[in-house]
Amino acid sequence: MLTYQAHIISVLNKLVNEEIEMHKNALITAHTILEYDGYKFTVGQVIGLQRAIELISEAQTLIEKGERG
Repeated sequence: MLTYQAHIISVLNKLVNEEIEMHKNALITAHTILEYDGYKFTVGQVIGLQRAIELISEAQTLIEKGERG
């Protein structure tokens, strides 16, 4: 069984990935973003959300190392 913290991380990763997919789909459907500024903004959001996933993973690794050490 997952601990509460592991469950939170799992759900958070799932939600962030769903948000990334939503923005990627908006980029694919050209009619949703009509201006270059909107395109850049959406790409920035995807990059930021991907970085958030990296940071979550990094935090999880640091916590696990702390629990072992």
